Amino acid sequence: MKSNPVIGIIGGTGTLGTIFKRFFEDWNYRVLISSRKTEMTSEELVKKSDVVIVSVPISKTAEIINSILPHLREDQLLMDFTSIKSISLNEMLK
Repeated sequence: MKSNPVIGIIGGTGTLGTIFKRFFEDWNYRVLISSRKTEMTSEELVKKSDVVIVSVPISKTAEIINSILPHLREDQLLMDFTSIKSISLNEMLK
């Protein structure tokens, strides 16, 4: 992992995504955002990020993780901001 990784937040225009975008930017990280409201797609974000954070409604978590899995590299960190981990963990382990 690079010493100053690019952080990508899928769903980054929501409340939690916005809070963490500001948090990481305050620490001088470059942050990319994708959501239904952005031109950048989740796949583009994954290709440009070192850390990928999924911050979407829990009902969409598995769908989003499945859609980005083919685009992930082995050297990337994948995480999520959901309260119920079993859904996202099962998809991430694939």
